[in-house]
Amino acid sequence: MAGKTKTSSTVKFTIVLVILAALFLVLSIISVNLSVSRTENAIDTIGTVEFSDDSKGKIDLALKYYVELDTNLSLQSKVTNADELTAAKFEYVRLAIKNAYLAEKNGEDEATVKEYIELARKCFDEYCSTGECKNVSNYDDLTALESKYSDGGADASQNTGSPEPAEEIELC
Repeated sequence: MAGKTKTSSTVKFTIVLVILAALFLVLSIISVNLSVSRTENAIDTIGTVEFSDDSKGKIDLALKYYVELDTNLSLQSKVTNADELTAAKFEYVRLAIKNAYLAEKNGEDEATVKEYIELARKCFDEYCSTGECKNVSNYDDLTALESKYSDGGADASQNTGSPEPAEEIELC
């Protein structure tokens, strides 16, 4: 009788382990689907991109979720609207450069123009470092402004804070 009880306990333990394994598998699948869905929803939330803290916050949140997706499971490839995130980053960079250009064109004081230039460069470096931004249409405006407002008025090739325009456009 003792042997039968031992066998019965082993069978029950095995059944519990199988149930737990199946439960963990189901929870893992649900977690994966929720992660992808959360990322897609965050991208959808971006909407029309404006040069504002609100738009930047939405882009940053979507980007955070996208980057956090497990690359070992190729989850980023499951995000159906990833191109919209790339387009939003690209548009935000374009608007940041446009804002710097307009500040200079509208005669803002030098300190303000420099702030906008620095912000545009920061946005470019942040959003285009992975090579997704190809041929930003107004990138030359940024490099020209950097050249004009750099210390001593050095040309862009002497401005160590910015890459060569032709090289950066091709690589980023």
